[in-house]
Amino acid sequence: DNNSPGIAYTYSEPLIWYEYVLDTARLAKKNNLKNILVTNGFINQEPLLKLLPFIDALNIDLKSFRNYFFQKYCQGSLAPVLRIIEIAKSYSHIEITNLIIPGLNDKEEEIKELVDWVASQGYKLL
Repeated sequence: DNNSPGIAYTYSEPLIWYEYVLDTARLAKKNNLKNILVTNGFINQEPLLKLLPFIDALNIDLKSFRNYFFQKYCQGSLAPVLRIIEIAKSYSHIEITNLIIPGLNDKEEEIKELVDWVASQGYKLL
């Protein structure tokens, strides 16, 4: 017994080591440890659903609320990240991070749309 409350999978993108995270989270849960995942939300639904039963809380970095931002800077799209947030909220405590980057995702209209979407999902806004 080491008095550790749990494990946080964070820094860089932990899901690039998905199998390691899944195996570790499974063992941690078996040993009554909490699992916290900090991710950008780029994961397919099937592996996410295998992982979520072992995750107690997620922090998802929603980098922008504009699809062009995801296409240009993340080589992806917004919709799959929003879908992952919608799925995950049924399993775990969710926190959404939106790092404001001056000139890229800092327009008042975009921030308002993001906040409105978060509120429409039933999240408590802090």
